[in-house]
Amino acid sequence: MDKGPRVEQMRRYIHSREKELLSTITEMTEDQLRWTVRVFADCLDETSRTLCLEGYSEYHPFERIQAFVASFIPQYTQLALADLDVKTQVEGSGLSALTEEELQNMSCAEKWYLLASDEEALTPAQLRREMARLLFCRSYDLYCDLTLSMAAIEFPSYFEIQESLARLSPEDLRALRNRLLPKTQEVDKAPPEAADEILLGIREEIARAISLDRPLDSLFEGAMGRIPRGGDQVAEATAAPDTPVMSREELQLSVKALTDLMTVDEMRRELSPLKDRYASFYDIPEADLHDPSGASMRRSAAGPS
Repeated sequence: MDKGPRVEQMRRYIHSREKELLSTITEMTEDQLRWTVRVFADCLDETSRTLCLEGYSEYHPFERIQAFVASFIPQYTQLALADLDVKTQVEGSGLSALTEEELQNMSCAEKWYLLASDEEALTPAQLRREMARLLFCRSYDLYCDLTLSMAAIEFPSYFEIQESLARLSPEDLRALRNRLLPKTQEVDKAPPEAADEILLGIREEIARAISLDRPLDSLFEGAMGRIPRGGDQVAEATAAPDTPVMSREELQLSVKALTDLMTVDEMRRELSPLKDRYASFYDIPEADLHDPSGASMRRSAAGPS
């Protein structure tokens, strides 16, 4: 089967999505910004996710999250395109030939059906994600829902479950997979009225494996609550870096990135005093680059020279 048309269609979509998201960042709420990071980060392997999210926290101030998303989207786009290029070279049409985004947009039912044909098709990280998603399948409808993966990331427990599964040894993770596969095949064959009961057994099997000590329905609590939970300590641990260590060139790039996120009115209000004071952007001293809006206020307070 020729993958060319599908690949080109996906490549165009990834590029157009990047353009659309970057054009609407200033209109996004904080929840929308954090959700965007979660959706994309959930499509990254562990190494890429660690590198891309270095220094990021959902407890940061809104403006800092907004600036992070503006830099993260292009970075993620390149990784998504690279994943697409790699999977283009994989023969066949099973799970191992699908990109992370394709996996994210499939139902649990379809993925576990395909996994039964090739038990080693998923990496350990991918397998942990699929097991975490299964815990949110409290009905047969959700098991077959194409949007469940997107919905699950709203809940902090989805990420906590993955962390718990990551503490299992590779052997225990494979053993859990092998216990689940026959049960997912039972779901495929069962009438809808019996499928919910089998799914409950699957969810309980995963819960036992990670020693989950709370009711399964509690996993659906706290939609879009900040992660990880316990934010006071996290916010302190991820305090903003000390800007004086940045070089002049880095400060200029940082200010330019922030101005790209401003509306015309915001730029006029915040930066006009600097524009009146300095002939060129490159004439602005480092002290004012550290806090351009503060410099504007200081200039206004001082009055005309």
